[in-house]
Amino acid sequence: MKVQRRYQACLLAFSVLLAALPATGFTAPPVAIPVAYRINSDWQPAASQAQGQTNEPFKFGKVDLELLAQINLLDQRFEKEGLVYHEAALDAYLERVGTAMAADHEIENVNWRFRALRDPEPNALALPNGSIYISTGMLALLEEESQLASVLAHEVIHVTERHAYQQNRSLRKKVLAINIVGTIGAWTPGATGLGLALSTISPLMLLLSVSGYSRELEREADLEGLKKFSAAGYEPDQMVKMIRLLQMDIEGEQIHTFYSDHPKLQERVNYLSSNIKSSPDKQPDQQLVDPRTQYLTQMEIVDRHDVSLAINNGRFRSALYVSNKLVNFHPDSSENVYYLAESYRALGPRTPALTPAELTGGAKKKAVKDRHKR
Repeated sequence: MKVQRRYQACLLAFSVLLAALPATGFTAPPVAIPVAYRINSDWQPAASQAQGQTNEPFKFGKVDLELLAQINLLDQRFEKEGLVYHEAALDAYLERVGTAMAADHEIENVNWRFRALRDPEPNALALPNGSIYISTGMLALLEEESQLASVLAHEVIHVTERHAYQQNRSLRKKVLAINIVGTIGAWTPGATGLGLALSTISPLMLLLSVSGYSRELEREADLEGLKKFSAAGYEPDQMVKMIRLLQMDIEGEQIHTFYSDHPKLQERVNYLSSNIKSSPDKQPDQQLVDPRTQYLTQMEIVDRHDVSLAINNGRFRSALYVSNKLVNFHPDSSENVYYLAESYRALGPRTPALTPAELTGGAKKKAVKDRHKR
């Protein structure tokens, strides 16, 4: 078994290495991926102009339709495995906020749906068919509706700009004939939940949703998403505040999602803050939406569910963070007090906050490894 796993790991490493090499002997549809953006109110891709590219309508090719079929299967798998968290009020709430961010975007092969995933790790992902998922961990971390809107606006841009198809075409030039589907599926025999569904259906979406798109595509999603959700009446600064929430290293793992890696969180804070300061469209404070109380009330049931998920997944400090948030918001609730007590029970002899020794690189790696074993 050890030899087999070592062989599978080596094969995966070789696949990734090969993907990094220039492609030869393989032809794929040309795709223009922007590499630079002017940070101002125009927000136009500078690279496409420099290369003489035109903004032609996206045309589906065979490889795009194949990816779309995979993604539709992935949607079905999420529901079948019980990964989607359904609660009538939450479904309606996500649909309302998400639809506002997707307004005026009726495009081919896209059916907008906004749903929550049972996953205590803060994350969000957009499937190119219009299904946008936000984890219960992300919902519990956020503090205002405007922060939720900023996440959904970012994901909507990934769909409208066809980023998944662009990335798929780019990867196909490099991967060649390596069957990464089988490699990843065999390499993660202990995967459960979201990781299992992704690894057995679409390796591309596994890579994109966990590691993220290219830095340039993430930057485009940030800037265009900021423009969209600001125009909807939300406070622009809340997108920056959302990213700062992600910078909290509650579990000593730096949140292994594209939100922290592509590009780096502080870089995102810098260019978004610069854009907000220079934007002429910033609205007067009295016109901005302030839905904090509404959001926390809406998320109270979801947060309790996320505390249970966090405890079951060994994310004890995250459970404590969310349960403290619940009690501070609604101290008279016996249910909230119960979840706080359960969080302390699960925390056991551990300190509520990570110690300096636990924040070292080696300690973080060991903590993640131990969590995966559990």
